Parts: sequence; structure tokens; C-alpha cells
Amino acid sequence: MSCYSLFWFCNMAKTVVVTAANSDYFHLLKDWLASIAGFPEFGNLDCCVLDVGLNGEQREWFKAQGIRTIEPAWDFDVKRCPDLPHYYKAMTVRPFLSRYFPEYATIIWLDADIWIQNPSYLRDYVLGAERYGFVLTPEIDRAYSSMFGEYNKIRLFHHSVYYKNFGRAVADQLINYPILNAGAFAAQRDHPIWSIWRKT
Repeated sequence: MSCYSLFWFCNMAKTVVVTAANSDYFHLLKDWLASIAGFPEFGNLDCCVLDVGLNGEQREWFKAQGIRTIEPAWDFDVKRCPDLPHYYKAMTVRPFLSRYFPEYATIIWLDADIWIQNPSYLRDYVLGAERYGFVLTPEIDRAYSSMFGEYNKIRLFHHSVYYKNFGRAVADQLINYPILNAGAFAAQRDHPIWSIWRKT
């Protein structure tokens, strides 16, 4: 076994890949798991599904596959938003993943509708987190109207969200940067990004 392969193998043993789904996403989640299982090098990689509305039969299916499921809490005080749907925990849980998985060095989040076509996709996240502590993907493409062109409906919507949360000056600055996709990222469990994200 080469040094690189050994390094990769050791990193996988300390890594968990996490996603979340409700019953509507179950069919996508099965494909998500199949795409990971399709590569032998991921054989010792732990996966966990955060249960935000699976039914009993679906939970049993995961148990039979040896996949752990966890029902996350409302990690934020949501009293001001009493109508938030249960599946919204898939969004609110992300800044708290380091608390849910204290036994792992690296935590990868992949949305349940992602399909891994090439093993280098996961490798890059693991190795990037190992090297830099935190990695994620910006949404940059010349076809994305949220990033380029005149102030269109999408850009105006993004600006309004920034404005509502951070004020005009910050909104005017952030609108010129690409969106950072929270649907796929990796971080070391002890990285300061977790506490900064929770506070923000």
C-alpha cells in the first residue's frame, strides 16, 4: 500500500459522511448511499442519516443496511417561528454537527440529492479539510444569474436576505461574492468555523 493510500485509508476511518432526509427524499437517499457504496475505497467510511421525517419502514431499511439514523433536535430557539416544518431541521442542524459527532475527526455534509460519480469528489473534501480545516464549494458559473449580470430577480432576492440579516452595507458587499453552497462541505470537528457559524 502506498503512503498516499495509507493516508487516505486512515482519514476515512476518522471521517463520517452525514446527510438528512424525510420520507419524500428516501428514494434519493438510497441512490446517495449506492453512489458511495459503489467505490471500494469507501468501504470503511461511516455514513449517518439525520432523520427529519422518515417513516418506520424506512428507518428499518437503514438499520438493515447498517446505517445509523439520528433524529436531530431543534438546535436553535424556534419559538418565534412556530410553523417551521419538521424537515427544516436539516438546515438548522448543520452548524451543530460537531456536537452530534464527537467521535470523528472530519465531518462531511452532503445533501441527500447528491450523486457521487467519481471517488476524487469525496477525497478532495477529506484531504481539503485535513489540510485547511474547512472546505466548501462556491457556486460559480457563467450561467448563474445570481452571480453575473444586471440586478435580476435572483440577485435582488439574495440582496434582500443579506440586508434583512446583516444590514445594507454588508448586503452591498456580499452580493458581489459567489454563494457558498452549504449542501456539500467538510470540516475538522475542532475547527472554529462551527462556533462562528452557530453564533451567526
